Amino acid sequence: MTARRVLLFGHGIAASRSPSMMNQAFAAMEVSARYESCDVGVDEFQRVFADAMANENVVGANVTAPHKLAVLTLCDAIHPLAARIGAANVVYRHDGRTVACNTDAEGCVRALRDEGVGVHGMNAVILGAGGAARAVAVGLAHAGARHVAVVARRIDRANDVALRASGVGSDASAYPWARLPEALARAELVVQATGARDERFMGQTLERAFESVPAGVVAMDLGYVPAQTPWLVAARARGLRTVNGLGMLAHQGALALRHWFGRGLSADRMRRLLDVDEASG
Repeated sequence: MTARRVLLFGHGIAASRSPSMMNQAFAAMEVSARYESCDVGVDEFQRVFADAMANENVVGANVTAPHKLAVLTLCDAIHPLAARIGAANVVYRHDGRTVACNTDAEGCVRALRDEGVGVHGMNAVILGAGGAARAVAVGLAHAGARHVAVVARRIDRANDVALRASGVGSDASAYPWARLPEALARAELVVQATGARDERFMGQTLERAFESVPAGVVAMDLGYVPAQTPWLVAARARGLRTVNGLGMLAHQGALALRHWFGRGLSADRMRRLLDVDEASG
């Protein structure tokens, strides 16, 4: 019997922990499947995705940057939550059709809850306006955040993300980078959802970027390579509580397994797989 396949579509994904986590999960579930990375640029994504999903051995996929928005146009159906978010990170098959869905939104909220962070009633600031930021904004709004502020280089994209959050019920607003201090002034939770992973952020040093963040704020970075990203190191130096993206990765992976195979492992088990992998590395 030919092993089933699950693919990870993205670009610049060599550091992704998903392949190791998922292949360990498949083994633990005794599922005859393998999880494979497919690094593909924007220009080739449509063709490569279509060719891959035409293979019946491919039971589903994860989708990461920069393809989370484009994949919506390539599937036969879109789950309502993914449509609300305007981005998908999981594709699965149902009755012979490909379905785009989103497990990032719930994965983020659950990861924060694991850290004792109750989102309900909080003022949240999201940095970025891409696919991950869209999911986090809608997820936080759905979980009852009082206000969701979106800060991005392009104000039109920030406005779009804020509109999606407000459509779920939260008060939301959009800010350009230049107004970052204003957005941060009343923050209780700040989520770094951009691709920035170096010592400078938004054209300034990380220390300067954190000057406007009130004490006691929770700072989350969706990144996890390294586990303490420069952004989280700067947040901790400011005295903030920090959360990296590994918990979110574990939760969204646990949710994805159920879409692909109808069963799966707990998020706790998925996180332990990540911990074992990190220790062995």
